[in-house]
Amino acid sequence: MEEPPGAPPPVRAALAALLPRTGEMAAAAVAQCAAEIPAYRVLPAGVLEGDLVANTKAVLDLFLATAAEDRLPTAQELAPPVAWGAERARDGVPLQAVLQIYPLGARAAWLAAAAEPGVDARLLVTRMLGFLAEVMPRVAEAYLRERQHLDWEQREDRQSLAAALLAGRPAHRIAERHGRTLADSHDLVVFRLPRPSAPTGSGAQPASGASTASNAPPGPGAPATSSAPTRPGAPATSSAPTRPGAPATSSAPTRPGTPPGSGAPTRPGSPATSSAPTRPGAPATSGAPTRPGAPATSSAPTRPGTPPGSGAPTATGASTGSGNPTVSTPPPLSTPPPLSSPTAVFRALHAELDCYPGVLAALEDGGGVLLLPLGDEVTEVADARLLDRLHAATGLRCTAAAATARTHADIPAAHAEALELLTLAERLRRPPGLHRLADLAVEYQLAQPGPARGALARTLEPLREHPHLLDTLRAYLACGQHRGQAAHALTVHRNTLTYRLGRIQVLTGHDPTHPDDIRRLAAAMTAYDIESSAE
Repeated sequence: MEEPPGAPPPVRAALAALLPRTGEMAAAAVAQCAAEIPAYRVLPAGVLEGDLVANTKAVLDLFLATAAEDRLPTAQELAPPVAWGAERARDGVPLQAVLQIYPLGARAAWLAAAAEPGVDARLLVTRMLGFLAEVMPRVAEAYLRERQHLDWEQREDRQSLAAALLAGRPAHRIAERHGRTLADSHDLVVFRLPRPSAPTGSGAQPASGASTASNAPPGPGAPATSSAPTRPGAPATSSAPTRPGAPATSSAPTRPGTPPGSGAPTRPGSPATSSAPTRPGAPATSGAPTRPGAPATSSAPTRPGTPPGSGAPTATGASTGSGNPTVSTPPPLSTPPPLSSPTAVFRALHAELDCYPGVLAALEDGGGVLLLPLGDEVTEVADARLLDRLHAATGLRCTAAAATARTHADIPAAHAEALELLTLAERLRRPPGLHRLADLAVEYQLAQPGPARGALARTLEPLREHPHLLDTLRAYLACGQHRGQAAHALTVHRNTLTYRLGRIQVLTGHDPTHPDDIRRLAAAMTAYDIESSAE
């Protein structure tokens, strides 16, 4: 049975008696907001005591009127509060603070109404909750819509200013039109992010015949094992690197008592090192067929999350399923998960840069250009801190290069220098991080076209047919000619590294262990990588 229109007469009378007091209740609610919510304390007194109190009073008047008539407010009646929510967005008041004033005002109205005789408390609470449920979502929607519009305006301003400066056009008038003040000097940071990879299902099983090895790229000099199935009956060769001239082990059956791929007998119970069938129940250490349901993984226990068949990731130098040490550098626990789509990365970059209003940015797919105003903080520290923030926002570690522009007229040249440095760092396979001209001065000079660069690159031409020797020289240089570290990075024995260094000397005529020759080989390695990437 429907209720008759309008609240009961005692309730209407009590609510009508509260109308003269809405100004008092509004002032109390705003004062409480200013005392409890920091965002309101920074507003000018004219806004707090004028607009905000007047707006709160109007909302209380609307609530009392609609509650007395036992109805919800109409869209037309809610238009002013909704517009005020958008105004608070333009004032920079957080959404939480905008919405919090409504329950505070409702509390003030409740305390005043509950003291009136003849008021049904349950009916009043029902009307109050219905009113709040109607007005607060609309205010929040208007606030977010206005905030989004303001964010895009700021981003467009940031983009247009950056584009003007990068093109060498005057930007002061554009800055004044958008209410910005441009710094005289900037640090230009050009950065690129790796392409985000689509997430893979953790429970997915490889197809029959597919490799179950880890997707991690091998270290320098490590052989690349193929995941393609072999023809029926073909021997499955081990993926472990062998020393030059060593026989390759195969899965062909051997006489009893000898391990596959070797002529030496072994004692009973020795583990099989190839894909030969093992005794029932024995763990399979390679691609050997096992009993139904047995996992084709290393016999060593692995921690949860280790991909089947790889034995990795392990601690540095730990043994994997193939018996070879691997260099595994797990990411720190604080590393965020990388975003899985370019759109998500683009949005995360914009959202993070919104926290740095002084930084101008021209973003594009997979990277962009940042113009950081030079200030009191050390430039390198400020640049690195911002890049760390971008990494935290996207989960992707970027490769970047920076150059300084002392005036606006220097910005195009600084941009060209930073872009050239970034391209050079990528061609030289430098790790992610921030690079400056001082870091790549020798490489930058060698990158300039000319007969000297070609002559240096031809020094390593005899190694072109021996990619493992090129990888060995590259790792040896990256480790500062430290043999132990280089052997560890290559997952080979020190004797293997020594043998390869000797082969490099024989083929090139330059001794990697001699100070004069290693300088030439280092320059030749840089020139070779630059020439190869340009092919």
